[in-house]
Formats: sequence, structure tokens, C-alpha cells
Amino acid sequence: MVKFRSPKKKSPKNKRKTDPRVDGKPNRKASRAPAPLPPATLTALIGATGGVGTTSAACALAMSLAARAAVGRTQMQRMTDGPRVALIDMDFQTGACAHHLDLLPTISAEDLSRPAAQIDASVVSVMAHQTVGGVALLSAPNGTDGIVSPRTVLALLDAATQLFDHIVIDLPRRFEPWTSSVLAGADVSAIMAELSVPSLHMARLRRAQLAPALGQMGRALETVITKHERRGGRGSLDLRDVQTALGEPAFHSLPMDPEPLRAAINSGEPLISLKPDCRYALAIEQLADKICLAVAAAHPDASLDASLDPREEPHATAQRSAA
Repeated sequence: MVKFRSPKKKSPKNKRKTDPRVDGKPNRKASRAPAPLPPATLTALIGATGGVGTTSAACALAMSLAARAAVGRTQMQRMTDGPRVALIDMDFQTGACAHHLDLLPTISAEDLSRPAAQIDASVVSVMAHQTVGGVALLSAPNGTDGIVSPRTVLALLDAATQLFDHIVIDLPRRFEPWTSSVLAGADVSAIMAELSVPSLHMARLRRAQLAPALGQMGRALETVITKHERRGGRGSLDLRDVQTALGEPAFHSLPMDPEPLRAAINSGEPLISLKPDCRYALAIEQLADKICLAVAAAHPDASLDASLDPREEPHATAQRSAA
């Protein structure tokens, strides 16, 4: 008896977006719903060393939160209400958020040298006039760090919390007078590190230096591993080594995915719209999930009244501690 092969069925072109399984593996983007977005979040990221991808993560995370904040809002509402998410680049010497998003710096050197009493919500709203993907950018030209007043920086951040529901801060890896206050006042603070001995060593040192300030506020500095490769070569470290080096597991890991990141940076387009199914974009969505769940767990009553800002008291305390 001759057996004939059954004709191959053609896969639909949109299979990756609609089928919960692709190539025998779960399609994470199609099979899961994002975590509910809390009324307000403030996330601060700082690199353990240079080149770990802190700015790329900050930009992508802000875009992810903006996409979630836009759900259920009409185009007219988005235009009328303005952006609900802000990305603040606090690296006033070598910050690159504006370059990543193909925007111009929005904060002048004169703004940074103002007395803190002159920084309020109306002033910051003028600074935040450039937006992309539902994210308002607050950044200054490189080389302005020498004229920055710590009080002014914290006043800018406090004013931003009055304007925006969700804020992502890209901090410089070197310590500034406001570093501890910003990290202690954030809902989620994370240090970005690679799976290498020098990077993990510096992450452990930074965590020890910041522990007193964060401990006073009841905060913890999480660890996010970047450029993670599941199948490393000989001599490579894995996520279990994070537990050994730092005494606790990593909060999250972001994969090594250079091509989509490079394409997004060079084009100035948000990664989640340019390459939404790439590994890095999916990992950023998972990071946003964890942040939303952590904030919701820390402030369970916030979901009952959106007018309650869970960051109000931490920020006031952070400003007093820096005074």
C-alpha cells in the first residue's frame, strides 16, 4: 500500500502575533496579558559600570509604560491630557537619552542653575515639550553637570511627579549629591550590571554604599542583569553567580539582542514599535510587569483611589534628606 504525504498546511502570515505557540514554543507576547498599571510609578536605573545598557533600558521601559498608559484612552484624550509618562536623564555630563530618541535636550544650563524655589510644575511643563511615543523627555545638554544644584534637581523631580503619573530616571553611574535621594525616593530602584566579575564586583560595592540611605526609607536596590546570554561560553557566568556575588537573586535579566537595539537607536524609533517581537522588547515588557506588580504590592490602596500618589511622602523625605 502506497502512502502519500499529506500536503503541508500554509501558516498564516500573522501566526506569530495570533497563535499562542510558534515553532513549538510559547509565544509570550500573544499568550500573556500585561500586569495592571498602577496609578503612579517612579523607577530609577543606575549602571554599575559604563556600557551596560542603562540608557537603552530606560528608554525602552518608558515606552512600554507609555503604551500601557494609552490603553483605553482615545486619541483626543491623549492630545488633550498630554503624555502621562516622563523620561528624565539625570546624567548631565554624558547623558544619551535625547540621542537614543532622536530629540533635542529640553533643559537649558540656565534652568539647572536656577534656585530651587523657581522650579515648579509650570516651569517643568515647558521643559517637557518634546515627546515621542507618548513619553515626555527631560534632558540637558552634555557638560552641564558643573552648574547643577542638588536642590534644583530634586525640585525638578518633585515638580515632574505633579505632571506625570509614571517616571523613569536614567542616573549617571558616578555618584552625584542627589543620587541617594533619588534612589531612596523611587518606587523601584535598580542597578544595571553585566554577568562579568568586574561588573558584579562594582554592583556589590555600589549596593553597599547606597544601603544606608535606602534602608532609612525602607527601600532596596534591585539588580537587573543586562546582555544576558543563556548559553555562555567557557568561563561565562550565569544568573546563579549573581546570588553568590550579591547575596540575592537578580530582579530581572535583559538578553543580548544588539541588532534590534541598534536599529532602534539609529532610527530614533521606539523599540517596542519597531521590533515588538524581539527578545529585548519582550524582556522589557516583563520588566515593566515586575515593576507594576512590585508597586501594587507596596501600595495596595493606591488602586482604590488614583488621586493618591504613593510617591508623595518618599519624595518629600528624599528632598529633606538632601537639604
